[in-house]
Amino acid sequence: MTITVDFPASRIRVSSDQTALDVGALYAAIKDAQDSETGVMYAPIAAGAGRFDLGGGRISGLVVRLNSPWQVEFLGSGQRTVDGGTLMGGAGGQPVAVTEGTQVVLNRPADAFGVSTSGTPAPTAEEVANAVAARLSALTLKQFIALS
Repeated sequence: MTITVDFPASRIRVSSDQTALDVGALYAAIKDAQDSETGVMYAPIAAGAGRFDLGGGRISGLVVRLNSPWQVEFLGSGQRTVDGGTLMGGAGGQPVAVTEGTQVVLNRPADAFGVSTSGTPAPTAEEVANAVAARLSALTLKQFIALS
């Protein structure tokens, strides 16, 4: 796999022999390019966040946002996939450049969040409705008395 960064064209080119692109490998290549002698002369290509330790052997997903006008360009033709995180941003909000004969599938993982609570359980819909009705009734009665 070869990932090359063309700073003047704002393109990150992926070699034609590469049918799948890992977002983590892409971000590592971007950071290396930005840190290069040439790269330090240009505005940042992208920002990334994620892979945070969630405990229990779990980590959060990686999200890489390409700054406009940067895009990934797959060389060659055929189907390509982007896996291993979320790739977003780019020119016009499109992280992948359109190239003739190439179809790109962005596999975006579903974000999942776990919430741990303690104490009293959340109120039911009926309890919320009754509380709202009681509050409105009390306010309406007070306003009616104030108008009298």
